[in-house]
Amino acid sequence: MNNELALLSAVLMNPDELDELTLSPAAFNEPKHSRIWQTILALRAEKSPINIVSVGDKLMPIRNYVHRLTDQFFPAGSVAYFAEQVNESYVKRELVMIMQNLATRQDEPAESLLDEARSRLNKLSSGESNLRSLGEIYDTTVQDLRNPPAMIPCDFPQLREKIDGWRNGAMYVVAARPGVGKTIFALETAYQMATHGTVLYFSMEMGDSELVKRLTASVTSVLASSITTSKLNQQDWDRLKLKRDEFNRDLYIDDKPSINVNYIRAQVKKLSRQTDVKGIVIDYLGLMSDTEKAKNRYEKVTNISNALKQLARELNVPIVALHQLNREVEGRSTPKPNLADLRDSGAIEQDADVVMLLHRDLNEKGLMENILHVGIAKNRHGAQGACQFQLHPQYVRMAHA
Repeated sequence: MNNELALLSAVLMNPDELDELTLSPAAFNEPKHSRIWQTILALRAEKSPINIVSVGDKLMPIRNYVHRLTDQFFPAGSVAYFAEQVNESYVKRELVMIMQNLATRQDEPAESLLDEARSRLNKLSSGESNLRSLGEIYDTTVQDLRNPPAMIPCDFPQLREKIDGWRNGAMYVVAARPGVGKTIFALETAYQMATHGTVLYFSMEMGDSELVKRLTASVTSVLASSITTSKLNQQDWDRLKLKRDEFNRDLYIDDKPSINVNYIRAQVKKLSRQTDVKGIVIDYLGLMSDTEKAKNRYEKVTNISNALKQLARELNVPIVALHQLNREVEGRSTPKPNLADLRDSGAIEQDADVVMLLHRDLNEKGLMENILHVGIAKNRHGAQGACQFQLHPQYVRMAHA
């Protein structure tokens, strides 16, 4: 009798020992055994009796198979042993699958594959319990109250009143329709964050040179049109030289067109060998690749959103991810968006700690005004609210309104 059969038989004879196990149905290699285990767990959840009759009645097509499970006798205390053996076999099978999967992706960066392997192996080997008593958690929480939460300061006073700062382990989603000012907001945010530590900016829509040209106009007050067309006068050149030191901040830009969460993790880990990474900005979420190969776009965006939230917690840094709003916003009498306008996935609203929705009102000619409205539609760590910024398109800059 193999270990899976032995475990099922032992549990059916000694169901009280089941409460000490955390084994999932996926740990069983034989599909019939997985179904039987799932049925046993369901009966436990219902607080129903667990024996060959109750399990067999739930699984009529294999009822005779279930009834034969207790043909051999297993004494009390054997459940834990066989559960350990089943889990060990499961881990070995998963290791083989992980290696086979990685072996088929040799065109991807080695650093990315290595980091994914570490992540999947950590999940596979994490068998320790996270259970802590209420009193223990309370004592830790009270002790933590003596220290403010770790975060990067927010240098926009109006926004700081709403979100306090860019909190470690949190996911911030900044959403708007195209042309409203997402990238201006993201660049200003990353540039300011970089005064407090190293920041990575992942741009899948614009090249690094185009982004720095925009940032140059904002920082130096040289017209963006002059920089774009390379028509600079002597005063412009003098300002570029004068402001050179403003670009010594630890802001790193990666403009690879298509990336996934594993790539971001690998780049962070790689840079972390030289410096302590404090924050990540992603422009934008909808252009990222899904590591799980989703069947449709909704599922893809859901997977990416979930993965980014987990990455923020894993790396313990704030992640600011840009995203687009649905086109329906543009057809309304007022362009003010709401959470339901987040494009492609309801998971973004659920995963994000803070959701900021940007919009600009239209003037009588139907053109966007230069006031950027930032609505805090969700704030897990504080109150909702709104603030606004004055946009200066000629310098690709935003400032307090």
